[in-house]
Amino acid sequence: MKSKFRVVIIGGGLSGLSAAHTLLDRGCRDFVLLERNAVPGGRVRTVEKDGFRLDLGFQVGLSSYPAFRRILPLRLLEPRFFGAGALVEEQPGEIRCLAHPLRHPSKISNGIFSKLPLADRARLVKQAVECIFRDDQSLLEPTGQTALTWLKQKGFTDAMIDSFFRPFFGGVFLDNELETDASLLRYYLKKFIIGRAFVPRGGMGEMSQRLADEIPIGKIRYRTEVGTITHTDDGVLISLEEGGERITAGKVIIATDPGALAKLSGWGDPPEFRPTKVIYYRSDERLYQGPWIVLPSKGNGIVQHFVQMTNVDPSLAPKGQSLLSATVLDDRGLDDEMLAAEVKKDIARLFPEAETLLETLCIIPVPAALPVQDPEAISGYRQHTFGEGIFPAGDLVSNASLQNALQSGRDAALKVLDRY
Repeated sequence: MKSKFRVVIIGGGLSGLSAAHTLLDRGCRDFVLLERNAVPGGRVRTVEKDGFRLDLGFQVGLSSYPAFRRILPLRLLEPRFFGAGALVEEQPGEIRCLAHPLRHPSKISNGIFSKLPLADRARLVKQAVECIFRDDQSLLEPTGQTALTWLKQKGFTDAMIDSFFRPFFGGVFLDNELETDASLLRYYLKKFIIGRAFVPRGGMGEMSQRLADEIPIGKIRYRTEVGTITHTDDGVLISLEEGGERITAGKVIIATDPGALAKLSGWGDPPEFRPTKVIYYRSDERLYQGPWIVLPSKGNGIVQHFVQMTNVDPSLAPKGQSLLSATVLDDRGLDDEMLAAEVKKDIARLFPEAETLLETLCIIPVPAALPVQDPEAISGYRQHTFGEGIFPAGDLVSNASLQNALQSGRDAALKVLDRY
Protein backbone atom coordinates (compact mmCIF):
# COMPACT_ATOMS: atom_id res chain seq x y z
CA MET A 1 0.00 0.00 0.00
CA LYS A 2 1.31 3.44 -0.89
CA SER A 3 2.96 5.17 2.07
CA LYS A 4 3.82 8.61 0.65
CA PHE A 5 1.35 11.24 -0.57
CA ARG A 6 1.48 14.83 -1.65
CA VAL A 7 -1.42 15.58 0.74
CA VAL A 8 -2.97 13.63 3.61
CA ILE A 9 -6.34 14.68 5.00
CA ILE A 10 -7.11 13.53 8.53
CA GLY A 11 -10.86 13.36 9.20
CA GLY A 12 -13.79 12.44 6.98
CA GLY A 13 -16.37 14.91 8.24
CA LEU A 14 -17.68 17.78 6.11
CA SER A 15 -14.38 19.69 6.35
CA GLY A 16 -12.24 16.77 5.23
CA LEU A 17 -14.62 15.79 2.45
CA SER A 18 -14.75 19.39 1.23
CA ALA A 19 -10.94 19.51 1.19
CA ALA A 20 -10.81 16.29 -0.84
CA HIS A 21 -13.32 17.67 -3.36
CA THR A 22 -11.30 20.85 -3.75
CA LEU A 23 -8.09 18.92 -4.41
CA LEU A 24 -9.85 16.84 -7.06
CA ASP A 25 -11.40 19.93 -8.66
CA ARG A 26 -7.93 21.48 -8.94
CA GLY A 27 -6.45 18.34 -10.52
CA CYS A 28 -4.64 16.97 -7.47
CA ARG A 29 -5.16 13.22 -7.09
CA ASP A 30 -2.08 12.44 -5.03
CA PHE A 31 -3.83 12.41 -1.67
CA VAL A 32 -5.56 10.12 0.79
CA LEU A 33 -8.23 10.84 3.40
CA LEU A 34 -7.96 8.95 6.72
CA GLU A 35 -11.20 8.46 8.69
CA ARG A 36 -11.36 6.58 11.98
CA ASN A 37 -15.03 5.60 11.65
CA ALA A 38 -16.53 3.07 9.24
CA VAL A 39 -18.61 5.75 7.48
CA PRO A 40 -18.08 9.39 6.50
CA GLY A 41 -19.60 12.42 8.15
CA GLY A 42 -18.16 12.84 11.63
CA ARG A 43 -20.92 14.53 13.64
CA VAL A 44 -23.03 15.07 10.51
CA ARG A 45 -24.39 11.54 10.22
CA THR A 46 -27.76 9.83 10.10
CA VAL A 47 -28.42 6.37 11.52
CA GLU A 48 -31.40 4.07 11.05
CA LYS A 49 -33.50 2.38 13.73
CA ASP A 50 -36.71 0.44 13.09
CA GLY A 51 -37.14 2.20 9.75
CA PHE A 52 -36.67 5.70 11.24
CA ARG A 53 -33.76 7.90 10.15
CA LEU A 54 -32.15 9.71 13.09
CA ASP A 55 -29.55 12.46 12.95
CA LEU A 56 -26.73 12.34 15.51
CA GLY A 57 -27.94 15.47 17.24
CA PHE A 58 -30.39 18.09 16.02
CA GLN A 59 -28.82 20.01 13.14
CA VAL A 60 -30.10 22.11 10.25
CA GLY A 61 -28.60 23.71 7.18
CA LEU A 62 -29.28 27.31 6.18
CA SER A 63 -29.97 28.10 2.54
CA SER A 64 -28.17 31.43 3.02
CA TYR A 65 -24.81 29.72 3.58
CA PRO A 66 -22.59 30.47 0.56
CA ALA A 67 -21.18 26.93 0.77
CA PHE A 68 -24.49 25.58 -0.51
CA ARG A 69 -23.83 27.43 -3.74
CA ARG A 70 -20.06 27.03 -4.10
CA ILE A 71 -19.28 23.62 -2.62
CA LEU A 72 -22.37 21.46 -2.08
CA PRO A 73 -25.22 22.72 -4.31
CA LEU A 74 -28.51 22.88 -2.45
CA ARG A 75 -30.46 21.21 -5.26
CA LEU A 76 -28.46 17.99 -4.84
CA LEU A 77 -29.69 17.68 -1.26
CA GLU A 78 -33.42 17.86 -2.09
CA PRO A 79 -33.92 20.26 0.83
CA ARG A 80 -36.96 20.01 3.10
CA PHE A 81 -37.58 23.42 4.65
CA PHE A 82 -38.69 24.41 8.13
CA GLY A 83 -41.11 27.26 8.66
CA ALA A 84 -39.33 30.62 8.85
CA GLY A 85 -39.76 31.21 12.57
CA ALA A 86 -40.87 29.12 15.53
CA LEU A 87 -43.78 28.24 17.81
CA VAL A 88 -42.91 30.04 21.06
CA GLU A 89 -44.40 29.47 24.51
CA GLU A 90 -45.66 32.97 25.23
CA GLN A 91 -47.48 32.15 28.48
CA PRO A 92 -47.33 28.89 30.50
CA GLY A 93 -48.93 26.23 28.31
CA GLU A 94 -49.76 28.72 25.51
CA ILE A 95 -47.86 28.90 22.24
CA ARG A 96 -47.90 31.45 19.46
CA CYS A 97 -46.12 31.62 16.16
CA LEU A 98 -43.15 33.95 15.82
CA ALA A 99 -42.84 34.00 12.03
CA HIS A 100 -40.70 35.85 9.52
CA PRO A 101 -43.10 38.67 8.54
CA LEU A 102 -42.05 38.64 4.88
CA ARG A 103 -42.16 34.87 4.41
CA HIS A 104 -45.34 34.31 6.45
CA PRO A 105 -47.36 37.57 6.28
CA SER A 106 -50.55 35.78 7.35
CA LYS A 107 -48.98 35.12 10.77
CA ILE A 108 -48.33 38.78 11.59
CA SER A 109 -51.69 39.76 13.05
CA ASN A 110 -52.19 36.76 15.34
CA GLY A 111 -48.58 35.72 15.99
CA ILE A 112 -46.30 36.57 18.87
CA PHE A 113 -44.58 39.28 16.82
CA SER A 114 -47.70 41.41 17.19
CA LYS A 115 -47.54 40.95 20.99
CA LEU A 116 -43.98 42.16 21.40
CA PRO A 117 -43.46 45.71 22.70
CA LEU A 118 -43.25 48.17 19.83
CA ALA A 119 -39.82 49.34 20.99
CA ASP A 120 -38.44 45.76 20.90
CA ARG A 121 -39.87 45.21 17.45
CA ALA A 122 -38.21 48.41 16.25
CA ARG A 123 -34.89 47.35 17.77
CA LEU A 124 -35.11 43.93 16.14
CA VAL A 125 -35.82 45.43 12.73
CA LYS A 126 -32.98 47.93 13.14
CA GLN A 127 -30.42 45.28 14.09
CA ALA A 128 -31.66 42.93 11.38
CA VAL A 129 -31.24 45.58 8.69
CA GLU A 130 -27.77 46.50 9.94
CA CYS A 131 -26.68 42.85 9.90
CA ILE A 132 -28.15 42.14 6.47
CA PHE A 133 -26.16 44.93 4.86
CA ARG A 134 -22.86 43.91 6.41
CA ASP A 135 -20.62 41.27 4.85
CA ASP A 136 -20.19 37.98 6.67
CA GLN A 137 -16.52 38.48 7.47
CA SER A 138 -17.12 41.73 9.32
CA LEU A 139 -20.03 40.24 11.26
CA LEU A 140 -17.81 37.37 12.41
CA GLU A 141 -15.07 39.63 13.77
CA PRO A 142 -14.96 38.85 17.53
CA THR A 143 -16.59 41.58 19.59
CA GLY A 144 -15.05 40.78 22.96
CA GLN A 145 -18.50 40.78 24.52
CA THR A 146 -21.13 38.13 25.06
CA ALA A 147 -24.35 37.90 23.09
CA LEU A 148 -26.32 38.76 26.23
CA THR A 149 -24.24 41.88 26.88
CA TRP A 150 -24.67 42.96 23.25
CA LEU A 151 -28.45 42.50 23.37
CA LYS A 152 -28.75 44.56 26.54
CA GLN A 153 -26.44 47.20 25.08
CA LYS A 154 -28.79 47.46 22.10
CA GLY A 155 -31.71 48.07 24.46
CA PHE A 156 -33.65 44.80 24.22
CA THR A 157 -35.88 44.19 27.22
CA ASP A 158 -35.51 41.16 29.47
CA ALA A 159 -38.92 39.98 28.25
CA MET A 160 -37.74 39.97 24.64
CA ILE A 161 -34.47 38.26 25.53
CA ASP A 162 -36.18 35.55 27.61
CA SER A 163 -39.09 34.91 25.25
CA PHE A 164 -37.14 34.84 21.97
CA PHE A 165 -33.38 35.27 21.98
CA ARG A 166 -32.63 32.90 24.87
CA PRO A 167 -34.74 29.92 23.70
CA PHE A 168 -33.92 30.35 19.99
CA PHE A 169 -30.25 31.31 19.98
CA GLY A 170 -29.61 29.38 23.18
CA GLY A 171 -30.53 26.34 21.10
CA VAL A 172 -28.32 27.39 18.20
CA PHE A 173 -25.30 27.91 20.48
CA LEU A 174 -26.25 25.25 23.07
CA ASP A 175 -25.82 28.11 25.52
CA ASN A 176 -28.85 29.33 27.47
CA GLU A 177 -26.80 31.97 29.25
CA LEU A 178 -25.94 33.57 25.89
CA GLU A 179 -22.25 33.74 26.84
CA THR A 180 -21.29 33.04 23.22
CA ASP A 181 -19.44 35.87 21.48
CA ALA A 182 -21.88 38.43 20.08
CA SER A 183 -20.30 38.14 16.62
CA LEU A 184 -22.05 34.77 16.16
CA LEU A 185 -25.42 36.19 17.19
CA ARG A 186 -25.09 38.92 14.56
CA TYR A 187 -24.01 36.42 11.92
CA TYR A 188 -26.84 33.95 12.57
CA LEU A 189 -29.41 36.72 12.83
CA LYS A 190 -28.51 37.66 9.26
CA LYS A 191 -28.44 34.08 7.99
CA PHE A 192 -31.81 33.14 9.47
CA ILE A 193 -33.43 36.31 8.10
CA ILE A 194 -32.18 36.01 4.51
CA GLY A 195 -32.26 32.20 4.35
CA ARG A 196 -34.34 29.22 5.41
CA ALA A 197 -33.49 26.33 7.69
CA PHE A 198 -33.67 22.90 6.07
CA VAL A 199 -32.70 19.27 6.29
CA PRO A 200 -31.73 17.22 3.23
CA ARG A 201 -34.25 14.60 2.22
CA GLY A 202 -33.36 11.53 4.26
CA GLY A 203 -31.47 13.34 7.03
CA MET A 204 -28.41 15.48 7.61
CA GLY A 205 -26.08 12.59 6.86
CA GLU A 206 -26.99 12.97 3.19
CA MET A 207 -24.68 15.99 3.07
CA SER A 208 -21.66 13.89 3.99
CA GLN A 209 -22.74 10.96 1.84
CA ARG A 210 -23.20 13.12 -1.26
CA LEU A 211 -19.65 14.42 -0.94
CA ALA A 212 -18.16 11.02 -0.15
CA ASP A 213 -19.91 9.32 -3.09
CA GLU A 214 -18.10 11.62 -5.52
CA ILE A 215 -14.61 10.81 -4.21
CA PRO A 216 -12.90 7.95 -6.13
CA ILE A 217 -12.65 4.56 -4.48
CA GLY A 218 -9.37 4.15 -2.64
CA LYS A 219 -9.01 7.84 -1.79
CA ILE A 220 -10.77 7.37 1.55
CA ARG A 221 -9.45 4.87 4.10
CA TYR A 222 -12.06 4.09 6.77
CA ARG A 223 -11.40 2.60 10.21
CA THR A 224 -8.00 4.30 10.14
CA GLU A 225 -7.11 6.31 13.24
CA VAL A 226 -4.06 8.55 13.41
CA GLY A 227 -1.92 8.34 16.52
CA THR A 228 0.73 11.03 16.05
CA ILE A 229 2.11 13.41 13.47
CA THR A 230 5.74 14.58 13.48
CA HIS A 231 7.88 16.71 11.22
CA THR A 232 10.81 15.12 9.33
CA ASP A 233 13.18 16.18 6.59
CA ASP A 234 10.88 14.47 4.06
CA GLY A 235 7.72 16.21 5.22
CA VAL A 236 5.21 15.16 7.85
CA LEU A 237 5.26 11.63 9.26
CA ILE A 238 1.88 10.20 10.22
CA SER A 239 1.82 7.18 12.54
CA LEU A 240 -1.39 5.17 12.67
CA GLU A 241 -2.80 3.82 15.93
CA GLU A 242 -2.92 0.20 14.81
CA GLY A 243 -0.51 -1.96 12.85
CA GLY A 244 2.49 0.34 13.14
CA GLU A 245 1.90 1.77 9.66
CA ARG A 246 3.50 5.09 8.81
CA ILE A 247 2.58 7.50 6.06
CA THR A 248 4.65 10.43 4.82
CA ALA A 249 2.90 13.55 3.53
CA GLY A 250 4.15 16.72 1.92
CA LYS A 251 1.28 18.61 3.56
CA VAL A 252 -1.37 17.59 6.09
CA ILE A 253 -4.90 18.92 6.49
CA ILE A 254 -6.26 18.19 9.98
CA ALA A 255 -10.04 18.19 9.61
CA THR A 256 -10.93 16.31 12.78
CA ASP A 257 -13.09 17.34 15.71
CA PRO A 258 -11.49 20.10 17.85
CA GLY A 259 -10.33 17.67 20.54
CA ALA A 260 -8.42 15.48 18.11
CA LEU A 261 -7.07 18.54 16.31
CA ALA A 262 -5.67 19.89 19.60
CA LYS A 263 -4.04 16.53 20.35
CA LEU A 264 -2.52 15.94 16.92
CA SER A 265 -1.27 19.49 16.44
CA GLY A 266 0.32 19.71 19.88
CA TRP A 267 -2.06 22.48 20.87
CA GLY A 268 -2.23 21.16 24.42
CA ASP A 269 -5.44 20.96 26.38
CA PRO A 270 -8.48 20.40 24.12
CA PRO A 271 -11.17 23.09 24.05
CA GLU A 272 -14.18 22.87 26.32
CA PHE A 273 -17.30 21.43 24.72
CA ARG A 274 -21.02 21.87 25.21
CA PRO A 275 -22.89 18.54 25.41
CA THR A 276 -26.46 17.78 24.43
CA LYS A 277 -28.85 14.86 24.21
CA VAL A 278 -31.52 14.22 21.61
CA ILE A 279 -34.56 12.15 22.55
CA TYR A 280 -36.48 10.69 19.61
CA TYR A 281 -40.13 9.65 19.91
CA ARG A 282 -42.34 7.76 17.50
CA SER A 283 -46.12 8.07 17.24
CA ASP A 284 -49.03 7.07 15.03
CA GLU A 285 -50.24 10.67 14.84
CA ARG A 286 -48.55 14.05 14.68
CA LEU A 287 -48.77 16.40 17.66
CA TYR A 288 -49.19 19.53 15.59
CA GLN A 289 -49.37 20.74 12.00
CA GLY A 290 -46.69 22.54 10.02
CA PRO A 291 -42.88 22.39 9.74
CA TRP A 292 -42.24 24.45 12.88
CA ILE A 293 -39.69 24.10 15.65
CA VAL A 294 -41.22 24.57 19.12
CA LEU A 295 -39.48 26.68 21.79
CA PRO A 296 -40.82 25.99 25.30
CA SER A 297 -40.33 28.58 27.99
CA LYS A 298 -37.20 27.80 29.96
CA GLY A 299 -38.84 28.09 33.42
CA ASN A 300 -38.48 24.75 35.15
CA GLY A 301 -38.73 22.75 31.92
CA ILE A 302 -35.98 20.47 30.66
CA VAL A 303 -36.51 20.72 26.88
CA GLN A 304 -34.57 23.29 24.87
CA HIS A 305 -36.63 22.78 21.73
CA PHE A 306 -38.52 20.06 19.90
CA VAL A 307 -39.80 19.50 16.40
CA GLN A 308 -42.03 17.03 14.61
CA MET A 309 -39.41 16.05 12.05
CA THR A 310 -41.85 14.24 9.79
CA ASN A 311 -43.73 17.50 9.34
CA VAL A 312 -40.53 18.67 7.61
CA ASP A 313 -39.46 15.45 5.90
CA PRO A 314 -41.91 12.51 5.88
CA SER A 315 -39.17 10.20 4.55
CA LEU A 316 -37.57 10.11 8.02
CA ALA A 317 -40.18 7.62 9.26
CA PRO A 318 -42.01 4.56 7.94
CA LYS A 319 -45.25 5.32 6.16
CA GLY A 320 -48.01 6.27 8.59
CA GLN A 321 -45.58 7.02 11.43
CA SER A 322 -44.39 10.32 12.92
CA LEU A 323 -40.98 11.19 14.32
CA LEU A 324 -40.39 13.85 16.98
CA SER A 325 -36.96 15.12 18.05
CA ALA A 326 -36.43 16.86 21.41
CA THR A 327 -33.15 18.47 22.46
CA VAL A 328 -31.92 18.72 26.06
CA LEU A 329 -28.84 20.66 27.17
CA ASP A 330 -28.86 19.57 30.82
CA ASP A 331 -30.08 16.04 31.57
CA ARG A 332 -30.02 16.78 35.34
CA GLY A 333 -28.28 13.48 35.96
CA LEU A 334 -31.37 11.46 35.00
CA ASP A 335 -31.02 7.99 33.54
CA ASP A 336 -32.41 7.41 30.06
CA GLU A 337 -35.80 6.12 31.16
CA MET A 338 -36.39 8.99 33.58
CA LEU A 339 -35.08 11.54 31.09
CA ALA A 340 -37.44 10.36 28.34
CA ALA A 341 -40.37 10.51 30.77
CA GLU A 342 -39.44 14.01 31.98
CA VAL A 343 -39.05 15.28 28.41
CA LYS A 344 -42.41 13.82 27.42
CA LYS A 345 -43.99 15.51 30.44
CA ASP A 346 -42.47 18.84 29.40
CA ILE A 347 -43.79 18.47 25.85
CA ALA A 348 -47.23 17.54 27.22
CA ARG A 349 -47.49 20.93 28.93
CA LEU A 350 -47.97 22.35 25.44
CA PHE A 351 -49.54 19.32 23.75
CA PRO A 352 -51.36 17.21 26.39
CA GLU A 353 -51.91 14.32 23.97
CA ALA A 354 -48.12 13.74 23.98
CA GLU A 355 -48.47 11.69 27.17
CA THR A 356 -50.38 8.98 25.35
CA LEU A 357 -49.13 9.41 21.77
CA LEU A 358 -45.35 9.52 22.17
CA GLU A 359 -43.31 6.33 22.49
CA THR A 360 -39.58 6.59 23.20
CA LEU A 361 -37.59 5.42 20.18
CA CYS A 362 -33.98 6.32 20.97
CA ILE A 363 -31.78 8.65 23.03
CA ILE A 364 -28.61 9.90 21.38
CA PRO A 365 -26.02 11.61 23.59
CA VAL A 366 -23.68 14.09 21.93
CA PRO A 367 -20.96 14.78 24.52
CA ALA A 368 -19.01 17.17 22.28
CA ALA A 369 -21.75 18.83 20.26
CA LEU A 370 -20.11 22.28 19.98
CA PRO A 371 -16.96 23.90 21.34
CA VAL A 372 -17.46 26.74 23.77
CA GLN A 373 -17.45 29.96 21.74
CA ASP A 374 -17.38 32.69 24.36
CA PRO A 375 -15.20 35.79 23.75
CA GLU A 376 -12.14 34.38 25.52
CA ALA A 377 -12.31 31.03 23.71
CA ILE A 378 -12.89 32.59 20.28
CA SER A 379 -9.87 34.85 20.76
CA GLY A 380 -7.69 31.92 21.83
CA TYR A 381 -8.68 29.76 18.86
CA ARG A 382 -7.75 32.41 16.33
CA GLN A 383 -4.39 33.25 17.89
CA HIS A 384 -3.09 29.70 17.66
CA THR A 385 -0.53 28.85 15.00
CA PHE A 386 0.34 25.45 13.55
CA GLY A 387 3.62 23.90 12.46
CA GLU A 388 5.03 23.93 8.95
CA GLY A 389 3.00 21.84 6.55
CA ILE A 390 -0.02 21.58 8.88
CA PHE A 391 -3.31 23.14 7.80
CA PRO A 392 -6.34 23.09 10.13
CA ALA A 393 -9.98 22.92 9.07
CA GLY A 394 -13.20 22.75 11.03
CA ASP A 395 -14.79 24.35 14.08
CA LEU A 396 -11.76 26.13 15.48
CA VAL A 397 -10.80 27.90 12.26
CA SER A 398 -13.67 30.40 12.47
CA ASN A 399 -16.84 29.09 14.10
CA ALA A 400 -18.81 25.90 14.61
CA SER A 401 -21.20 25.88 11.66
CA LEU A 402 -21.87 23.84 8.53
CA GLN A 403 -20.78 26.85 6.48
CA ASN A 404 -17.42 26.98 8.21
CA ALA A 405 -17.00 23.21 8.04
CA LEU A 406 -17.37 23.21 4.27
CA GLN A 407 -15.54 26.48 3.61
CA SER A 408 -12.61 25.81 5.94
CA GLY A 409 -11.97 22.48 4.22
CA ARG A 410 -11.94 24.19 0.83
CA ASP A 411 -9.71 27.01 2.11
CA ALA A 412 -7.22 24.55 3.65
CA ALA A 413 -6.95 22.64 0.37
CA LEU A 414 -6.37 25.84 -1.60
CA LYS A 415 -3.64 26.92 0.82
CA VAL A 416 -1.96 23.53 0.44
CA LEU A 417 -1.96 23.83 -3.34
CA ASP A 418 -0.63 27.41 -3.16
CA ARG A 419 2.41 26.19 -1.19
CA TYR A 420 3.53 23.83 -3.95
